[in-house]
Amino acid sequence: MTKMIKNVINSNTVFESLNKKWLTSNEAAIYLGTTSAGIRNQVWRGQLVPYKRLGRLYFERDDLDRQITFSRKGE
Repeated sequence: MTKMIKNVINSNTVFESLNKKWLTSNEAAIYLGTTSAGIRNQVWRGQLVPYKRLGRLYFERDDLDRQITFSRKGE
């Protein structure tokens, strides 16, 4: 895929994520502007709390919003 198409897909995913209460790891990564590995790292460090259902990790959008606010305060 070209970079422009990837950006459009990511933009749509972020827009759709705004309407969801629970996000998957991949959606959370796009929402926070990081990678799936970055999300796993934040979980390991205790910065994000995942909720596990049927073997998958989910993140509450409000928790991700708090993470964004916390990160901005540290700048």
